[in-house]
Amino acid sequence: MKPSDALPHPSGWQTEIVGNAIEIKRGVSWSKDQEHSAPYDGAVRVIGISNVQERLDLDKTLYISGVKPKAVEKKRLEKGWSVIVGSNGNRQRIGNAVFIAEDSAFLFASFLIAAKPKQESPITPEFFFRWLRTEQVQAYLSASSEGSTGLSNLSHSFFVRCQLLFRMVNNKPLLPEFSMPLTSQLIKRGKLRPKQRAPRNRLCKRCSVKGFAKSDRKRLPSD
Repeated sequence: MKPSDALPHPSGWQTEIVGNAIEIKRGVSWSKDQEHSAPYDGAVRVIGISNVQERLDLDKTLYISGVKPKAVEKKRLEKGWSVIVGSNGNRQRIGNAVFIAEDSAFLFASFLIAAKPKQESPITPEFFFRWLRTEQVQAYLSASSEGSTGLSNLSHSFFVRCQLLFRMVNNKPLLPEFSMPLTSQLIKRGKLRPKQRAPRNRLCKRCSVKGFAKSDRKRLPSD
């Protein structure tokens, strides 16, 4: 399956490609002699992978000196950004994310990725984060990660081609029900017989993230 394959969905639902709708940027890099474990004159506080937990954990952070003002401006954590683990020795950590609810003075490290919907996109920052944290998206970002010598990296080419599936209600994007995506909708519309529920649901759970490939279309039970 390809993340860019067309995704069939009920009338009124929409799709956006991550690469078209989402702004993505990498964090700041530094050398060992710039790193401090406590506040230091002229140093900037920075978060790393260990700070990305179920929520943003700020109990222990680093301080980096000698960062250029332009880099500070570009790599500062701002309201509405999702911060994502982009590289780690544990593949299951790839794609883990936290949401930045308020502007801060923190920077984020180069092994992290920040992502936020573009201004012209109908996707909201909160919606994008909820989509990113779904079990299916997390599983695919981990499984598609690349790398060698024990270090896994988020597949940028895969991520930017992923589709966000949503429907607009009261001018707000809403996620489909990922536990039973499409299936209940199709049953209600009389487009799916009971014996077809199981195989279609397994496919739809995957394709709500990535889209159907030709091999999967062949496996769909005929109506």
